[in-house]
Amino acid sequence: MILLRHITLEFLRNMLSSLLVIGFILFVGRSIKLLREGFDLLLLLQMAIYILPYILTFVIPISLITASVLTYGRLASDNEVTTIRASGINLWSTTKYIWIIAILCSAITYHLADQVLPKARFELLKIVRNSAIHLLNNRINSGDKIIQFSDFLISFGSRDSKKQILNAVVIQKFKDSNLSQQIEASWAKLPTVNNQDIVSMDLYNGQMTNFERQSAPLRFKGFHFELNPMESNGNTNKSFKDMTSSELWNVIKLKKLKPKQVSKIKYIIYSKLSMACSCLVFIALGIPMGLIGKHSNRIVGFGFALAIVFLLYYPLMLIFRSLGESGTLPAMLCAWSPNIILIILSAYLIKHVHN
Repeated sequence: MILLRHITLEFLRNMLSSLLVIGFILFVGRSIKLLREGFDLLLLLQMAIYILPYILTFVIPISLITASVLTYGRLASDNEVTTIRASGINLWSTTKYIWIIAILCSAITYHLADQVLPKARFELLKIVRNSAIHLLNNRINSGDKIIQFSDFLISFGSRDSKKQILNAVVIQKFKDSNLSQQIEASWAKLPTVNNQDIVSMDLYNGQMTNFERQSAPLRFKGFHFELNPMESNGNTNKSFKDMTSSELWNVIKLKKLKPKQVSKIKYIIYSKLSMACSCLVFIALGIPMGLIGKHSNRIVGFGFALAIVFLLYYPLMLIFRSLGESGTLPAMLCAWSPNIILIILSAYLIKHVHN
């Protein structure tokens, strides 16, 4: 009982330290990106509570494999594993409480992914929408002459501060990474926002080209153009990623969707549960990895665990996500394939430990 408590406490210490370190790194990285995009510290603080669920969903499974590798790597390095076996104690019996922790983490991760994260993501997008004009003008005032704004790329030659206008303006609109529309104007007024929070610009003496229709450029003397930071059609409806699993199943039942859309929705639903169960898979993989690696050095063990996650698990997840969302393979199979591959690898490593 003392041994079990000793190993479990060491595992918890490693897990919490990993959670804090990786979570902090991700939060700082995300914050720097947002600051570069024009957000100020006040907006960043407002967004922090909505960024946290995303970070936790990502970090909890990683902290479990890191804690497993560190804990059992240290035990193997200090020959405590040999002592445990010599005492007639089954090594795997020392993992009992660790599995309980992993099950609790799986439940928390699923709740975050299915209930908390979609709502947080939608609220985050609303904050971006409401602060859009502030962000855009910040970028213009900072001297940026090429600005990425949602699905739009805005560029201009110069700014006249006295007249509050932009000269030689080009606005490009992209759809599915392809250029769909381009507007060129001699000059334009600075962006404004109406009472529906829609950002717009008044452009003068130019032409508009619609590449989707492949029509001839349309010349204009004055043109009022709307830029929506959430969606190009100006609505604030939830995207599939902003919905819970029950909402997504209702979409499948009630709406007439194309097969590719159905595959994408099903992949999102199954991937939430798959991500939660990765907590269990990472424990099954991390323990034999630690025993085989025998690393007492925390940095080495930390790097070893992260290499498995970022060089194996997430690349597999990206590959199968592409196959699942496109309908090339069944969505359920693609969502679960990374876990299945890691389970097979962990079974091989466990067999190697026994031998």
